[in-house]
Amino acid sequence: MPSIAASTVRLRAPARRSRYERGVTWRSAVLIVVAAGFAPACVTVVGGEAPPQMLQAQPLFVPMQGAGGGAVSLVDRYYASIVQQLHEAVTERDVEQARTLLAQHDRKDAPVWVRERMGGFRAAVRGLEFAAFVVGATRVGPRVAPGAVGAPLDLAVELVGAPTEDAAPAAASGVLAFWAHVELRDTDAFGSRTRHATSQILRVPADHQWGPASVVSLPFRVDVPGLGVVRRELRVDVELLPGLVRIGDASCPVPRLPAATHASTHFPRGVDPIREQPLRTLRNALQRGTSRYFGHLFLAASFMPATDRHEAADALIDWVRLGNRVRARVAMGCLRELTGVDLSVEDREGWLRWWGREVAAHRK
Repeated sequence: MPSIAASTVRLRAPARRSRYERGVTWRSAVLIVVAAGFAPACVTVVGGEAPPQMLQAQPLFVPMQGAGGGAVSLVDRYYASIVQQLHEAVTERDVEQARTLLAQHDRKDAPVWVRERMGGFRAAVRGLEFAAFVVGATRVGPRVAPGAVGAPLDLAVELVGAPTEDAAPAAASGVLAFWAHVELRDTDAFGSRTRHATSQILRVPADHQWGPASVVSLPFRVDVPGLGVVRRELRVDVELLPGLVRIGDASCPVPRLPAATHASTHFPRGVDPIREQPLRTLRNALQRGTSRYFGHLFLAASFMPATDRHEAADALIDWVRLGNRVRARVAMGCLRELTGVDLSVEDREGWLRWWGREVAAHRK
């Protein structure tokens, strides 16, 4: 390469000014992240714990130096800035910026140390693109219509195939897995809530093909008893776990990414008549007065339309005023659900004062 006179020629990075473009001195170093192997051990986490040990990045500092170990040239400084921009683009998963930088600077006439690094950046970009495709193809939810509250929940993470041959990613092989975190929030007839959580790792078969019409289902089951539960809220969050896949002749790191979410609410069998006629159900349950109908009272309160809420509260307040401790607690739990008022189910006096204010306001 002809010599470059620093006094007459100034080389610059691309015109775009951003956080990627920074000055680099001869003492700067290029940080290269080398992905370690992914641990495939199967683990179930109970109680909302963090996922198992993730892929760890190993920082490797490669000092910059010029030919013969001397100070770097302007060309080396220029390319050091480009490598730094590529590193930050990959770290921040800015695929478009990384592609642009690679297209402009992955050249045969670039310094040897630059060409040695460009292959790693291309592999990282292919890994990001592959991970984005996998996330877009991921779904999660019940495999069949859920049964009554308390029945086992049969769930599945599904990977749907690419819509066309052109949209399918390059053939890939290697470790690919998901972390499914399940959370249940159960409510009883008193309005008390209990939280249950569990996590599972689900692995994609190593021979799975990612072309059109290819679908893989990764089933799993959650079995939590539902004794006394009148409402169960289900939430499932699925994340793609980090790992390495082989695409062509390159080992490409796959980052950890959110992949899919499912949320639904489940009730006991026979809930439809309560949903259709909540005020009538509430009055009938109060008239019967036995614990068998406490759940009916709470569900009726939860389904009550705004136009009937004052009348429903009027019916419930008698149990607060005159009922035994159990009936009073049930009625106060229903009032909390019905009105959203944040009073304890042990505070009879507080609820009676609140009702006095409601009656006065209603008469105006």
